[in-house]
Amino acid sequence: MKRLTKEEADQLPRRPDNRTSWFRGVVFSMKVGEIILLEPQDWKHKRSPITTLKQMTKKNGREWTCEMLLNGLGWVVERVK
Repeated sequence: MKRLTKEEADQLPRRPDNRTSWFRGVVFSMKVGEIILLEPQDWKHKRSPITTLKQMTKKNGREWTCEMLLNGLGWVVERVK
């Protein structure tokens, strides 16, 4: 067990205690302008993260861009709005 300061706790990705996936928790905790690299070993779903983010954009009013790396080693996700 480790004690955290408020600043350290705010930097940790979290999700509410319900059926939300870890990906949704990380993406919703992003601030505008933040960028993450999503690696293939992190993504085990049939649909691509691009499709998932498009659906989330329509429902929640936040916007992300998701681009696939040319070498096939992941996706770059940026929060736009």
